[in-house]
This record gives sequence, structure tokens and C-alpha cells, in this order.
Amino acid sequence: MSLIEKLPAMTDIELATLKANADALAASGSDKQKNAATALMPALETELGVRRERAAAERAAKPKRKPPVRRKKAEAVEASAAEETTSELGGEAAE
Repeated sequence: MSLIEKLPAMTDIELATLKANADALAASGSDKQKNAATALMPALETELGVRRERAAAERAAKPKRKPPVRRKKAEAVEASAAEETTSELGGEAAE
């Protein structure tokens, strides 16, 4: 089984490591290593692209969280004023 055939079974971390190694060999390896790295690159980049697209689709499909319900500032001020009025009247509710 060739390395290209193994790409779909590799983890994302393994693919990233392989890409980094192939980049390094393509830049500074022997002629044989440069040729092998150059031959691997299209399949490697295709597999990485497929995985990026899949991850983006999964993120888009997830339901978005609703933001937390926050009390409006005006409601907070009204509640504070009502508490002050109640305490001024000796615990009786103001009407």
C-alpha cells in the first residue's frame, strides 16, 4: 500500500506532520527525497482540503447557542428605585 493510499486513514495530526516533513524534504532533501515529496504534495493537499471543508460544514451545521438573557439597564434601575421606595416607607409597598 502506498503512502498516498494511506492518507484517508491518517489522523489530522499525522497529516499535518507529514505535510511539514514533505515541505522540508522538498526544500532541502536529496533529489530522490525532493521528487518523492513533490509527488506526494497534490494528494496530501487534496486530503487536507477535504478535511477542512468537512470541518467547516460540521461547524456550520451545529445549532448556534442562544445568548444569555440579560436584564436591561432600565429594568435594573426601576427595580432599584422600587426597593428604595419600599425601604423608605418602612417595608410597605408604594402604590
